[in-house]
Amino acid sequence: MAVRETNPIFQLVSLSRSAQVTLQVPAHTDLDITSLGTVVVTGIDGNVRIQGSYGNTTLSHVSLRGESTIEGGNGNVHLDDVTVAGNTSLKSTVGDLAFSGSLTPGGTNLRIEAGRFSNVSITLPHPTDARATVATRTGNLNPDPIWHFSPVQSGSSRSWTADLGSNPTGAVDVTTDRGNIDFGAR
Repeated sequence: MAVRETNPIFQLVSLSRSAQVTLQVPAHTDLDITSLGTVVVTGIDGNVRIQGSYGNTTLSHVSLRGESTIEGGNGNVHLDDVTVAGNTSLKSTVGDLAFSGSLTPGGTNLRIEAGRFSNVSITLPHPTDARATVATRTGNLNPDPIWHFSPVQSGSSRSWTADLGSNPTGAVDVTTDRGNIDFGAR
């Protein structure tokens, strides 16, 4: 199924224009979304690919499978009660990025790239089957003390690592340019 919403080529009189498209699909569905505006996804279990440009991207009560990618463009990216099962990449060019959820044990990977002035907030259960590597050029890491992050010497950026559980098989990699990183536990 494909859904497309477009503007007419010529608009005679238009002071403002907005559109909202709501789709209901089965819970076990793969999604591929490209949007200039706001995207909200709830209750999906599948491979999700979102390419946003200007609006905010919000996912809640979602299981991300396979090679899922969420690119928020110039908007904020907010994931709440999200389970990562596979390899998931989250990216924001300008907006802030927040992830609250969990990683399925056994080699799950979460990669977060935040743009120039974007802040990152991550909340994971303690323990989590992953090793975290966090890097920022000029921002700060504000971790919950339970994670025991240690500084690592690297080139032009500052970085830290922590085992989020014993003998971790997965990975959480976070990079920012100038933004701060909050790494919390629940």
